Amino acid sequence: MGMQVCTNDNRELVVHIDRVYQEVRSEGRLPKANGGWSSIEPVGLAHDACRKLSALAHREVELIMGKRPDRRESPSIRIVEVGFAMGMSTLAMMRGVLGAGVALEHIEHTAIDPYAGSSWGYAGRLLMQRCGLQDAVTVIEEDSAVALPAMLSDGAAQSIDLIFIDGGHRFEEVFLDLTFASRLIAPGRLVIVDDIWMPSVCKAIRYFERNGLARVALDTQAGGSLALLRFVDAPSRDWDAFKDF
Repeated sequence: MGMQVCTNDNRELVVHIDRVYQEVRSEGRLPKANGGWSSIEPVGLAHDACRKLSALAHREVELIMGKRPDRRESPSIRIVEVGFAMGMSTLAMMRGVLGAGVALEHIEHTAIDPYAGSSWGYAGRLLMQRCGLQDAVTVIEEDSAVALPAMLSDGAAQSIDLIFIDGGHRFEEVFLDLTFASRLIAPGRLVIVDDIWMPSVCKAIRYFERNGLARVALDTQAGGSLALLRFVDAPSRDWDAFKDF
């Protein structure tokens, strides 16, 4: 992807990831574990979207690490991704985090996709292996409506550093993903949502913005389709608090 300069011990790995990424873009497809190929279009993130996502992850992690008084005390960066498919967005975020100087062993990336095997033939997992990232990336083959609350039950509340949502695109699916994301994300951290050109996605985001639960910025320049959310500590709300959206 080549959008950030890597000046740390991750240089060789980042160069390797960039090489694989360019090969995949050139080939336009990824091998499946059970044989055959899976085209990266139209499901895989477009090149510009990958560049933006990688740059956002890089910038966010630099901000996070800069705020930690002693990186040795809390070195891990925890990422949750809803919608794994063929792993192109995962690759973009991992590239950004590695480029920011976080060692591979200190990255915990959890990707949720019930169709990782049934629809995509584990092409994403093979891509992670090809890039040497398989030990940092865990793929959960469950619906996010099941996997995300399970993470909360396991004690992950307010512990995730970055969340990317690009799973189910029906209103109720996006709304649920954002609801659980608001409880999983660490205070002040970034939640990124893809495909804001879809009315169902915009409507779900609008609820949190309109009700004062999140600050929202939209990236629509040059065909951008990302929403950037930071959930806020809302003042005490009435039990029936609601603003139409």
